[in-house]
Amino acid sequence: GFSINNDSNNYNSTQLMCTAIDLDNLVKFSGNIIQDRCILDTLIYTEYLYRQNKVSYTVYESIRSIYRVYKSTIGLVILPDINDVSLIADGVRNSDIGFRNDIDTLFKQQLESDKLKYHIVSGTNEERIEKIKQLLKQWIWI
Repeated sequence: GFSINNDSNNYNSTQLMCTAIDLDNLVKFSGNIIQDRCILDTLIYTEYLYRQNKVSYTVYESIRSIYRVYKSTIGLVILPDINDVSLIADGVRNSDIGFRNDIDTLFKQQLESDKLKYHIVSGTNEERIEKIKQLLKQWIWI
């Protein structure tokens, strides 16, 4: 496997592997699917890493091109309100507040730029789950 977050010594490889997984999921599954991660996430994290000079221009533009092809498959994006989700230093996820804020901003900018439908859910875990259930019920019947 590949090291992720701040432990990677080859972000180009990790981002390309994430893209391969995203593409594999798009091929395997069709119709209405729910994903925790997709090509949008890979693009956002790659853009962040590119801005940090950790990913090459070639890899960034390749992933951006793939995203452009598949962005029409994204129907609804649900984001947690970052003020309601605690950062936990679990050794897997990046627990840097600045990083989280930058990623959140990049997501919102990309979603707005591409005019993708998205909702930000806030509240406790239980409240967010209920809001997500309601959004999915509405979305499925649109």
